[in-house]
Formats: sequence, C-alpha cells, structure tokens
Amino acid sequence: PEDSIYTELRLDEQLFNSDTSWHEAIYKFIPRIDPVDGDPTCDNFTDTLIVPIRVNPTPAIRVIATDSVLCNGIDAAEINIRNPNEFVYGQWVYELEVIPDDPLYLSGYRDGDTSLTDSMIIDYPVNSDTVVHSLIYRFRPKRSYDGLLCGGGNDTSIVFWVNPTPEI
Repeated sequence: PEDSIYTELRLDEQLFNSDTSWHEAIYKFIPRIDPVDGDPTCDNFTDTLIVPIRVNPTPAIRVIATDSVLCNGIDAAEINIRNPNEFVYGQWVYELEVIPDDPLYLSGYRDGDTSLTDSMIIDYPVNSDTVVHSLIYRFRPKRSYDGLLCGGGNDTSIVFWVNPTPEI
C-alpha cells in the first residue's frame, strides 16, 4: 500500500497481471523510527531503497483457421498462430496436442509438442474412412524462462472436419 508504515521483517504479496504486456510495481523502503514518546518521526531519506518488481502477463495465444471443413488429402488444415504477449523475461511458447476422433482412419497430421514457437501450422489430413472425422488442435500457451515453463493461460482449440473421398 502507498505511504504505509510497515514494521515486519518480511513482505509477502501476490502480484497479478491480467494485461498482455509486463508491468512494474515499485516498492520504496525508507528507514524511520517512530518514537513512542510522541516526538517527531526520525527519517533517513538517504538510505531509501527502491525495488522494482516486474510482473509478466499470463501467457495467451490467438489462433485462426482458414477453413474448418476439409476435402480428403487435398485441403490443408492451416492455422495462423499469434502471440499477443510482451514478456520482460522469458520466451513465449505453446504446447500443441492433436486429437483425432479415430486415429485408425485419420493420418497426415503432426504429433503434438510441448515447446513450439511456430506462427503457422499446415497439415494435410487424410481420411481413409467413408464418413467424416474430426481432428482437434489444442493449444496451451506458456512462458519459458531458464528451462522452467510457466503456464496458466487458457486453452484454445480448433476443430477440423475431414470429409472422406466421395464414392459411388
């Protein structure tokens, strides 16, 4: 709190940043003695300690599919991926999970990964069945810093419907 008198030896606060950019909280410590006899407070402004704390945003992701209904083996499952975050420390990454509704009949899609930075995904799914099948791409944004992954961002999913090859 601004202009408060703090007498404890430890300060614990949970800082939250709901924006897409990093923000800074500045803590200013001024040593002082507040006499119990009612005399004026003794301040020492020359020993003021200023501590800036930078708070990264919660990782976020924006994904857009060019089309969600695909012709078998011809149309691309194309996804544009955008990072809306600005981090003070660390690199934005995302985890990708690809979930076919029936892996026996769907192929031509990539395996999932845990630390991607690609801004575009293009796969050519193939449906060997005679009925339509779905293929879900689930994205989980994260922030990587010194080998640690910080999550907490909202999952985003894109569903593609892969039509079979028409038969008579």
